[in-house]
Amino acid sequence: MYKPRKNTIILPITKKEVTIREPLVRDQLAVAHIDNDIERGIALISNLTEIPKEELEELPIVDFETIDKEVDKLMSMGKQ
Repeated sequence: MYKPRKNTIILPITKKEVTIREPLVRDQLAVAHIDNDIERGIALISNLTEIPKEELEELPIVDFETIDKEVDKLMSMGKQ
């Protein structure tokens, strides 16, 4: 079985250390039913970081966008 990569980052505002797991197809399927793009992104990031949705919603937007950009990097690895 494939073992997803993980990246650990430090958030710029809160200085919190966050580990993000590489997204798998099952992660996309788990959030596919959510129509709102922002809510879908929060749910996906919650799955990948194991940070509760409520905690993500309380992050400064700069910290959230930092996590979101890292997820985008993990999703695009290997695409070229």
